[in-house]
Amino acid sequence: MFGPKVAWILLGAVGVMAAVAFAYDERVDFHELMRSCADLTLGEERPFEYLDPMTADNNENGILDVTEFRMLSRILADPTMPNRNKVRKAYEANVAQAEADLGQIPPSIVPNLKYVLGAYATLGDGGYRRDVSYYEGSWGIVAYTIAGLDGVDSGWSAGAPDNAKYARLESLLSACGDADGDGVNNIGEFNGQGKDEWKYSDAVLDAGIKIDGGDEGCICGGTKFGKDYFFNPNNGNVYHLTPYAATWTDAQAYAENHEVEGVAVPGDLATVRSQEESDWLVENVSKGETCWIGFHDATGDGAFGWVSGETATYRDWNWAEPAESNGERYAEMTYNGGWNAKDGAAKNPGIVEFVGPYTDADKNGAPDWWEQLSAEATAKKSLPETGGKKDAR
Repeated sequence: MFGPKVAWILLGAVGVMAAVAFAYDERVDFHELMRSCADLTLGEERPFEYLDPMTADNNENGILDVTEFRMLSRILADPTMPNRNKVRKAYEANVAQAEADLGQIPPSIVPNLKYVLGAYATLGDGGYRRDVSYYEGSWGIVAYTIAGLDGVDSGWSAGAPDNAKYARLESLLSACGDADGDGVNNIGEFNGQGKDEWKYSDAVLDAGIKIDGGDEGCICGGTKFGKDYFFNPNNGNVYHLTPYAATWTDAQAYAENHEVEGVAVPGDLATVRSQEESDWLVENVSKGETCWIGFHDATGDGAFGWVSGETATYRDWNWAEPAESNGERYAEMTYNGGWNAKDGAAKNPGIVEFVGPYTDADKNGAPDWWEQLSAEATAKKSLPETGGKKDAR
């Protein structure tokens, strides 16, 4: 994300953010808080530019983050709101926790960033694991950015952040929650108001406004095949593209620690077994983007192999590849399916593979086991143990 040791001295010129002060019983101006963070410049980088309030939808639920924050702000400011005390207590605790966790960031940045971090945590979206550089959702992307600010994971205090120390109110405030208790989840309220953010801001906090527009994007309780996951009926395997660029090692860690609907579903960076599989991956998953695959020589002994342990013999190296003399030991698949070798510092999205064979009896593009997993998400059922780590179907 950033090279080693971004020079904090630059903060004196363009990195200092004007702190936005408020009391918790006043309306919080999250628009200004997000704008201030998005405009922060370190050297030639704007590390938090994705917090632009006009475009930010970092949890990818179709509702602008600033609109979700507006809901939070109204609850904080109005003592008559249901669950106001619970929400305020959680938000204050999250802001305090964020401030404590941001011990390695210059004080000029902390005031505004802690309020945004606290808000994302309170909404209940996203997570971050520092040990494997894994993140998801809005809270996770901010946490990941902070970890990379100086390239050595010292934006956070030692041992921080711990997800468990943050109070998350997803049952109330997430897109799948029900803020006003009227039986219509928040994404349904949003769609019911024609995706009008101002009408939504009223409807989501008024039990008397009850128009359920449904969940057309399968935000709640649905694994999105054709968008986030891809089923290859020719080999029965499922594929997924990591949501961010990472080193080969971190992309593989993401695969091994992958969860779907709160259930552990581990995979590996993809094994490519034939020209037909390669063509399918380029057309359906990578779509011409350069991505990591599971071929590597991590030990540097000159013997490339598949991280999955398979012995597939298919190769598609581009001309003069692999050039291992330069420490290039990790294979990336380029726009046309050809492979280059890259070093351990290079970053790409990764193609994650979940080996089946899975079946799709109704031929709707979503394998039966995965559909069942989505349907049973609320039950948090464990992945069946039927053999190897990817054998549960």
